Amino acid sequence: VRDCRLVGLLDLDLEKDYVRSRVAEYMNYLIDIGVAGFRIDAAKHMWPGDVKAILDKLKDLNTKWFPAGTKPFIYQEVIDLGGEPIKGSDYFGNGRVTEFKYGAKLGTVIRKWNGEKMAYL
Repeated sequence: VRDCRLVGLLDLDLEKDYVRSRVAEYMNYLIDIGVAGFRIDAAKHMWPGDVKAILDKLKDLNTKWFPAGTKPFIYQEVIDLGGEPIKGSDYFGNGRVTEFKYGAKLGTVIRKWNGEKMAYL
């Protein structure tokens, strides 16, 4: 899941500091122009330590728009419906993590309701 060519795509070698620095450099450019946070897509396919190493290189947000010392908001996509080897909790130290179990359970409840009960939502 983490050391692979996911669906044939090339993998960034995030364990190398050069690669981490280049990713952080681009994110820092975005911070400089006013970006306040990042959603890390498919974080589950990156080692949590590699993600942390990149995030540790990020600047505070631009003081033109944000108070001094404000960190960027980090939101990681980690699909964890339970019973999988990769856990969302592995990424908690890096920032927020999507909660797929909530949506899955909510969908189950909604699908079980009939149209009459749905009208009360």
